Amino acid sequence: MNTHRTHLLSRIPGTSALLAATCGMLFLLPAASTHAAPPTPGGELSGDVILKQMSEKLGAAKQFSFKAHRTIEPDMAGGDGLAGMADITVVVRRPDKMTATATLPGDIRRFYFDGAHFSLVDEGKYVYSTVPLAVSLDELPAELARIYGFTPPLAEFLVSDLYQDLTWRAAKV
Repeated sequence: MNTHRTHLLSRIPGTSALLAATCGMLFLLPAASTHAAPPTPGGELSGDVILKQMSEKLGAAKQFSFKAHRTIEPDMAGGDGLAGMADITVVVRRPDKMTATATLPGDIRRFYFDGAHFSLVDEGKYVYSTVPLAVSLDELPAELARIYGFTPPLAEFLVSDLYQDLTWRAAKV
């Protein structure tokens, strides 16, 4: 488990922070489908229903982008230099393209994927890495973890079934 995910899951029990982040994505997408979600017995939408709808919307989108602000407390981060705040911009173009930019204090990291290669550029250290990587966007987060030893923040949003990817970790939604 990478330090980003550990921090995110540990701040609020039951992965509520991750669910809140994904639900916040609803506001970045076009209006939800015309199908009304079934309310819970109390008349409110359940988190599970909202998460399923958002996952379906993202999975069906041919192209989408979002911005996020990420914070990792220094005591939760490893020696990978990821502690602190970062502004992250992600653009996804299905079926096989992605670009992301993480702006950290004093550094910018860029990630590029074109379906055949993955490149990581660290502008602050003046280094880059490009590896042949012919995988789908669904496989990309796991392959990045295998190659680099970590999963970039927000990589969960690349997969076509976000609901399945998030709920396997949750005890309750």
